[in-house]
Amino acid sequence: MTAHDPSQNKPHKDYPVGYGKPPKSGQFKPGQKANPYGRPKGQPPQEQILLEEAARLVKIKIGDQVAHVTKDRAIIRRLMDMAALGNMTAARIYFEMHSRAQIAMEVAPETATSEQDLAILQAFLDRNQGKALQSSQPRKSKA
Repeated sequence: MTAHDPSQNKPHKDYPVGYGKPPKSGQFKPGQKANPYGRPKGQPPQEQILLEEAARLVKIKIGDQVAHVTKDRAIIRRLMDMAALGNMTAARIYFEMHSRAQIAMEVAPETATSEQDLAILQAFLDRNQGKALQSSQPRKSKA
């Protein structure tokens, strides 16, 4: 072990040490930064988090097979399945998304609807209109 040399701690005669004037041994050397790694980064914006999560892969079961798809694709697939099964809210959301996608992709919307398509749509509306009316009316309580 070496002995501590008290002469190293003494400031030079020509430099006064005090408030705001650290000793030469404690000052930054030329080229040395005070905070070499900088301020830590904060949270990314919510939009970036949303896009990263939407692009993450998940497993879904299609029939007997398991497929790896993005969360975006899985949600849209589920929405379309729900709309096809008669969920009117899902159908409305799907058709809004579909029309926006056609506009964004500059695809002309299908305006020509065949008689068979119109008959299917009318049957669907007739079948589900009664359900929508029943759910919107208050229920009568049994007394």
